[in-house]
Amino acid sequence: MVNILKQVSLKWNYVFNLANKLFSLTIPLIVTPYVTRVFSSDHFGIYTYTNTVASYFVTFTLMGISMYGSKKISLKRHDEIAVNDEYASLLTVQLLNVGLATLTYFLYVTFFVNNNQVIYWIQMLYVISAGFDMTWFLSGLERFREIAVRNIIVNVLSALMIFFFVHTEADLAIYTLIKVGTIFISQIVIFLPVVRMQRFYLAGAEHIRRTYRGLLLLFIPVLADTLFQTMDKIMLGIYASYTAVGLYYSSRMVTDIPQTVITSLNIILFPRITHLLSQNKKVESNKLFYQSFILIIALSLATAFGVSAIARDFVGIFFGSSYGAVADYVPSLSLYICLAAWSGTIRYQYLIPHSLERVYVVAIILGSGINLVLNSLLIPFLGVYGSILATIISELVICVYQTYPIRKEIPLKGLLGYVIIFAGLSFLMYLSLGWLRLLLLGRLSTVLLLASEIIFGILVFTIATITYIYLGNPILWQAIKKYIESRKNV
Repeated sequence: MVNILKQVSLKWNYVFNLANKLFSLTIPLIVTPYVTRVFSSDHFGIYTYTNTVASYFVTFTLMGISMYGSKKISLKRHDEIAVNDEYASLLTVQLLNVGLATLTYFLYVTFFVNNNQVIYWIQMLYVISAGFDMTWFLSGLERFREIAVRNIIVNVLSALMIFFFVHTEADLAIYTLIKVGTIFISQIVIFLPVVRMQRFYLAGAEHIRRTYRGLLLLFIPVLADTLFQTMDKIMLGIYASYTAVGLYYSSRMVTDIPQTVITSLNIILFPRITHLLSQNKKVESNKLFYQSFILIIALSLATAFGVSAIARDFVGIFFGSSYGAVADYVPSLSLYICLAAWSGTIRYQYLIPHSLERVYVVAIILGSGINLVLNSLLIPFLGVYGSILATIISELVICVYQTYPIRKEIPLKGLLGYVIIFAGLSFLMYLSLGWLRLLLLGRLSTVLLLASEIIFGILVFTIATITYIYLGNPILWQAIKKYIESRKNV
C-alpha cells in the first residue's frame, strides 16, 4: 500500500504547489501566441465549445470527489485499513459514474450532434479520463510532489507536441487530441501506481449509497459553480457563433491568469485560518483575514486597471491581429477580477472556516441562475458584451449575498474604504500608463512598449501605495515595519 503515514513538510508542499502553479500559468503564455496564429477565433471557438460540453460530463463523473475524497482520506490517513476502504468505495463510485457519463456522452454525440462530430468524439477521451483521476487520493495524503511533477511534465509534453504537430487550421483535430490525450495520460500515470499499491475491490451497496449521500451534498454547489464558469461559452455558441466563443474565451484568459495568482492567496490562507479557529484563536484569525483582505483588494484593483491599460498592446503580441476584438472586451471584463477576488476571499477565509457553507452554496446557485437568465436575454442583442455583462452582474450578486449575512462580523466599512483608496491609486496608475503610451508609441517596438508599460505601472502603483501608507495610514505603516522586523529575526 501507499505509505500513508509518511509526512511531507509544509515547506516542500508549498514549493511543489508553487512550481505547479507557475508552470500552469507559464505554459499557456508560451503556447497561446502560437495557437492563436494557427487557428482563427472560429476554430478556437469550436475547440472551446466542445471542450466545455465535455466538461459537464466530467463534472458528473467526479461529483465533488476532488473535495470529498481528499477530506475523507485525510481524516483517516493514520489508519491504513480505513483509508483503503474509503479508497475502494470512492473509486467504485467514480468508475460507475464514468461508465454512465461515457455512455450518455456517446448517445448525445450520436443522436444530437451534427457538426464537428470528429472533435466531439476526440473530446470523449476527456470524459473517460475523469474515471482515472486519483488526485483526491494523493492530496488527502498530502502527496503533492507526485501531482506537481506529473502536471509539470504533462504540460511541457503537451506544449512540445503542439509546436511539432499543429501547423494549420486543418490540424484542429490533432490539437484537440493532444490537449485531451495528455490529460488522459496524466491521469493514467497517477492511477496505475495507486491501484498497484492499494487493494481495490468493488464496494458493497451500502458503502456505495453512503458515498453517494456524501457526494450529493457537494455535487449541487460543484455543478452550480461549473455552470457559472462555463454557461457563458455554451450560450455564446448557441445564440452567437463559434467566433464569439473563441474571442470571449481569449478575453477570459487575459483576466483569469492574474486572477488565479491573486486568489491563490486564499487557498494558502484557508487552512491557516481554519486551524486558528479550531484552537479558538478568533482574534488572530480575524486579524489575518483583515490584513490579507486589504492586500487582495490592492492587488485585484491594481491588476484590473493595469490589464485595462495595456490590453491593446498585450493582445496584439499575445493573440495576433485576428483577435483584435479581445482588446475591446478585456477592459469591460477586468472588473470581474475585483469581484471574484472579493467573493473568493469571503468564501475561503470566512464562510467555509466558520462552517457557513450554506451561504456559499446558495450564493453560487443564485449567481448561476441569474447568469443563465441574463445570458439568454443579453447575448442575442449584445453578443460577447452581453455575456460579459451577465458575468459581472452575477458575480456582483454572489459578492453581495455572501457579504450581507456577515456584515456585522467583519470590518465592512474599513474594507470598503480601502476599495475606494486603492481604486484611486489604481486609476492614477491607469492615467500614468496612458500618458506613457502616448509618449512612447511609435518610438519603441510593441514588445518593448509593453515591457515598459508593465514596469512603469508597477513602479507607479508601488510608490503611490507606499506614499499613502506612510502619510495617510501610520497604523498600517507601523504594522508593516513590525512584520518586516519580525521576519529579519526568523
